[in-house]
Amino acid sequence: MTSSSNLLAGMRGTRPVADYNADAVTNSSDYTAWRSAFGRTSFPFADGNRNNIVDAADYVLWRKTVSSGAAADAAAVPEPLAIGYLLVAATCLFCAARVSYRRSRIHLHAH
Repeated sequence: MTSSSNLLAGMRGTRPVADYNADAVTNSSDYTAWRSAFGRTSFPFADGNRNNIVDAADYVLWRKTVSSGAAADAAAVPEPLAIGYLLVAATCLFCAARVSYRRSRIHLHAH
């Protein structure tokens, strides 16, 4: 059996809900599988709610069903929005530091 056959076979039977990589455990590896398949219609094992597209609803399903043993592991997976906020904050800090540096250099040359 090929790995894709194994994954498709894992869709049947007692596979846990939101087990998007078919390893019989719901954890951060399933988040990675979901993220890789986001927006696709040809990735059925990451379509947790079975609406024929891997979308944000499947992410919500994963977050709700992540096992208690993987709770600490799941906490390490950042929310997509948090990553955006982090990038904006880093850009603001970089720009502020650059302006401050330029002002100090102009001030030094003025004397």
